[in-house]
Amino acid sequence: MPSSETTPPRVEGRPDLSWMTADIYENHPGGMFVLKCLITENGLASECIVLKSLPGLEQKIVEAFRSSRFKPSVFQNKPVAVYWQFSICVATAAQKRGLR
Repeated sequence: MPSSETTPPRVEGRPDLSWMTADIYENHPGGMFVLKCLITENGLASECIVLKSLPGLEQKIVEAFRSSRFKPSVFQNKPVAVYWQFSICVATAAQKRGLR
């Protein structure tokens, strides 16, 4: 890769979404959650802005991303901070069963 290109940040592991229980899937309408965060040179998510919310899930999803570690973007062989947009599809229980 040429040193003038910027690599995208990558999640190291996955954000902890273990709190998303079967009850949430049964009682939530589902949909798309879109979040934009600054991924710092140290691989931390900060300055997160919710672009598209799902009622009742916003705070927990933002907290999950803020507590995650990312491999930072690289520009000219050095880690750099970048804003990155994440889309999370939250399926309903029926969608998970394939019933839509």
